[in-house]
Amino acid sequence: MDIGFWIKIIIKEWDKLTEFPILAVTLFCAGAMTFFFIAKFAYRREISTLKTRIDLLETQKNKIEMEYKRLFLIFDTDNIIHHNYGVNELLEGIEVNTIQPLSRYEIIITPKNIFHSAPLLESIDSYNFVINSNRGKGFQWVYDLDIISYTDTTNVPRFRLEILK
Repeated sequence: MDIGFWIKIIIKEWDKLTEFPILAVTLFCAGAMTFFFIAKFAYRREISTLKTRIDLLETQKNKIEMEYKRLFLIFDTDNIIHHNYGVNELLEGIEVNTIQPLSRYEIIITPKNIFHSAPLLESIDSYNFVINSNRGKGFQWVYDLDIISYTDTTNVPRFRLEILK
């Protein structure tokens, strides 16, 4: 028995041993690729479903925000509107009348449509007021303000008016 015979036998046995790993690696790769493509398409479908749900939730959120949005504005006794957060759409005007400087004011709110309850009016500076609200002509609300106390007279009194829906 020569060495060539033994080399042929070793090569045959080697081929038998390597057939299974090659087959196993091929099947594993095919399975992994199949899983990858299935996962990719499932992921895309899930992403599109999530985007649809997010759009629906954003639409509902916007509806709720519009329904419960707090509309207010900040103005002072010089009839200057400093900040407006959606109130101008509902009002025809605001008029501040000084009855006695640093003592008594009258504020007349004229809405475009009727308000069933008086808008909330509050002082936001160092002035403390007693505020009384009454109905005026037409849709108007009239506020009588009497100053109780103040700590700083250098600033013009400012107010926050909030419309209740």
